[in-house]
Amino acid sequence: MGMKFSTGCFMNTTNNRLESFNSKLKSVIDRYSSLENLLENNFIILTALRTERDHTAAIQVQKVTICSQPEDSPVFKYRSQLTSYAANFVVEQISLASNVSNRRSR
Repeated sequence: MGMKFSTGCFMNTTNNRLESFNSKLKSVIDRYSSLENLLENNFIILTALRTERDHTAAIQVQKVTICSQPEDSPVFKYRSQLTSYAANFVVEQISLASNVSNRRSR
């Protein structure tokens, strides 16, 4: 708990993921519902969230990026091994590194 206060989260000890899950629970589960109803709806929400997560992951894996680089270039190799989100950061760093080496050679 000591680490949480030093991170600067404006005295808020929860995170967005927890708040999101809590709001989804509140939208489905009635405040004065029975314990049986609470558990039943909780498992329904968990199944829906897992299905949504799996669907998003499947779409990400099925996407095929088109790379205009030659197959032996480092950019092509990085793009084939990383997700598109991570590969964009690596490609940006490669281009920045080549700009730095071009400036030093002048």
